[in-house]
Amino acid sequence: MVSKGNLEERVAAVESEVVVLKQEMGEVRTLAAGASRDVGDFGEALRGHVSLLNALRATQLEQSAALKKQGAVLEMVLAVQEKQGAVQEKQGAVLEKHGAVLEKQGAVLEKVLAIQEKQGAVLDKMGTELVSMRESAFQQTIDLRTVRDAGSRHYLENKAAFATLKASIEQLLGRGDGQES
Repeated sequence: MVSKGNLEERVAAVESEVVVLKQEMGEVRTLAAGASRDVGDFGEALRGHVSLLNALRATQLEQSAALKKQGAVLEMVLAVQEKQGAVQEKQGAVLEKHGAVLEKQGAVLEKVLAIQEKQGAVLDKMGTELVSMRESAFQQTIDLRTVRDAGSRHYLENKAAFATLKASIEQLLGRGDGQES
């Protein structure tokens, strides 16, 4: 059997171990309570994170839908820009043709201007000649009036002279007739 002395030692050892174990158990309970609070806090934080992630997911879904709409709008804008590009190319070709036509018209206008300048010079010369011709015609009219007036005077003078001559001839003939009878 076990001796009494040894038993007391063993009981004393067990009792001191029980005291140590009780102290450790108190510490474990304190740690367990702290761990329980930490787990509760962690759970609360985890629930907050989950709530935040759910809100973030909802925001991302909204943004994704908005991006899809923007993508569709961008595709329409690109299609319109492509059409505008094609129209601008056609307009460019038309503008080039118009430019060529305008250049030709400019050349024609320069020729017309040169012709008009020549015509102006001819008209100036003709105007000078017409003024000279008009002055000459005016002088001829004056000369013709002078000649006409002189002719009329000469006619009247000749008429008077012929009347006098006729009267003289009639007298001479009349005397001659009277002498013969």
